[in-house]
Amino acid sequence: MNKEMASLSLPAWLDDANKGDQAAMLEGLKQYHPLLVSQVRKTYLPRMWEDGMQEASLAFIHAVKTYDRSVGVHFGTYVKRIVWGRLTTWRRKMIRIGMMEQPDVIQAEEEGELSRIEQSPAWQPPADDSLIVEDWLASLSHRERLVALRLMAGWSVREVAQDEHVSIETVKTWKKRARAKFARFLP
Repeated sequence: MNKEMASLSLPAWLDDANKGDQAAMLEGLKQYHPLLVSQVRKTYLPRMWEDGMQEASLAFIHAVKTYDRSVGVHFGTYVKRIVWGRLTTWRRKMIRIGMMEQPDVIQAEEEGELSRIEQSPAWQPPADDSLIVEDWLASLSHRERLVALRLMAGWSVREVAQDEHVSIETVKTWKKRARAKFARFLP
């Protein structure tokens, strides 16, 4: 094992949980509970809170069992990606089969009412910065604003690209332009 991998600090309970120790797994779930809650909120699942938390917990258990320290990825980062991916996939399935409505954010964008996205619970600028954010959003092109708002609402670049039927590089360009314009508004 090289120095980089040795420097990765792993939770003490991880090896025991991997071997099937339920108490260790519960300790891990308690320790990572704030992350699971955050991911459920970011995927717009407040109406199905218990189901979302259950799905996040199952994703966490899957992440514990499939984590490979030899890859060199921090355990917390790995858990976050696995949980986010599983919740996003689950949300899409629920929408597809009619068990869940599309979030208001998505419906607002489809209707062209981008201003409603700013009211999303996932993104609220601090009161003193709201004028800067409003001016910045007003200065963006339609595509730049769409990408900026979706990213602030928790979407990934890949999800935006898929939804807009463009390449990931195109979305990255829109994001880069939006960031450059934002820099002009900072004091």
